[in-house]
Amino acid sequence: MGIIDDVAYLKPKYKYKLDIDKNITFGTEIEFENASFDAIKTELDNNSDLASWHLVHDHTVEFKHNELIYGGEVVSPVLTDTKQTWIQLKKVCTLIKNNIGLTNDRAGAHIHIGLNIFDKKVQNIFHFLKIWIVYEHIIYHFAYGEKNYPRKTLLEYASPIAYRLFEYMPEINSREYEFQEIIDYICDISETSMRLANGFRFNNSYNMLEKKDTIEMRCPNGTLNEQVWQNNIYFFVKLLLYSCSSNFDDEFMNYKLKQYKYMYIDNYQNIYLNDALELMNFLYTKEEDKLSFLKQYLKINTENVAQIKQKTIEKHM
Repeated sequence: MGIIDDVAYLKPKYKYKLDIDKNITFGTEIEFENASFDAIKTELDNNSDLASWHLVHDHTVEFKHNELIYGGEVVSPVLTDTKQTWIQLKKVCTLIKNNIGLTNDRAGAHIHIGLNIFDKKVQNIFHFLKIWIVYEHIIYHFAYGEKNYPRKTLLEYASPIAYRLFEYMPEINSREYEFQEIIDYICDISETSMRLANGFRFNNSYNMLEKKDTIEMRCPNGTLNEQVWQNNIYFFVKLLLYSCSSNFDDEFMNYKLKQYKYMYIDNYQNIYLNDALELMNFLYTKEEDKLSFLKQYLKINTENVAQIKQKTIEKHM
């Protein structure tokens, strides 16, 4: 359990440059509750540094009181890994918090990543599906951010899809696809899952980008913590990059798929340390990145070390 103690005392630093290639694009949807829609709009309009960030209505987090609307969503422009991006992201989070914005029960933190990251290779999509099926329980728990549980609307708007993908894998593997064909097929699987959306989807309606050019990660809980936003963006970029890497361990993923068993989402709140360490070592090479990932996955600090150790499930059955 030594690594848990190490992570407990770690204090991750917000960075103004990561190691994301300049050709990789991403975008954010920062949903918030409680803050006045008009107040946020006024501040954005008066801040020239944030001119390309847009406030939009989102009925999942909004409510009306005395004809005033509270809650909404701030949508980013297309972003890349630059100092300006991380300065602006922090400014938006701070702006919302300064107006008593919250992310309590309903807010999500959706992340869009440009589809060009897959290099139009069907094999890369297959790899991504495999790693998602095998580690969805780790992905969701990490994406809960500061919380140990999902937002109330998660099953409606970001339902787990691992089991459904697992059921369809024999069919997916039974024929050859063009790149757009496999994207469309996965969209069809998602649309027939009786949910509005799943933990991820290949998006064709993101208003800041052209149609059908992003994969949208929908499972993260809402947050106004810029550090968690940065962690989430980096994690999902690394997840996709590993799926597209020549180092992707297809043999191991196939082995894990043979062991796959359906897991109810309530169990995603448990800690599966061995599985988390596996995924961590696939995605990250730098020690500080590994520990930062574990910090958010474990939701650990110096005050809850004993509790986290007790919760840890050493082997995911």
